[in-house]
Amino acid sequence: MTEIRKRGLWVSMTTVGVTVLLALYAASQLDPNMQVPVHWGPDGADQFTDAATATRYLWIMPGVTLLTALLFAFIPVLEPLKVNLEKSGKAYGVVWVSTAILNGFIQFGIVGGMLGWFNEGAQMVRLVIAASSVMFILIGNYLPKTRASFFFGIRTPWTLTSDT
Repeated sequence: MTEIRKRGLWVSMTTVGVTVLLALYAASQLDPNMQVPVHWGPDGADQFTDAATATRYLWIMPGVTLLTALLFAFIPVLEPLKVNLEKSGKAYGVVWVSTAILNGFIQFGIVGGMLGWFNEGAQMVRLVIAASSVMFILIGNYLPKTRASFFFGIRTPWTLTSDT
């Protein structure tokens, strides 16, 4: 499990670094006098705000990615069924890494949407949906191979009391 934790922390911290760099770059590019898109729907941007508020929004994803990484790092310490989590180590690592990478894609989409990198705002939504879809395909592939655990997998009273 320590190898999985090392890999997960490395990918997560790299993603945090990339999201911070994206936030810094976007904050330096925002024009203080313009309305910046901060919410996108299927038809493109549908909510706008000033540059100062948009800059604050840019720091949400680095924070979420960091907190998620810390949570994934400490779950093995808190888990009462450590043996089962060890047996599900590969699935745990895939979920951790794919979540961190998805957060990076979301930050890229937010920055790209704010700075107008996409021809239409709906392209940003498609990017995030595609990245989410890949993550769910990966999780769906590994989830049936997991063992009962209090923090990872399907946690119903029946799955926690029976390995079958």
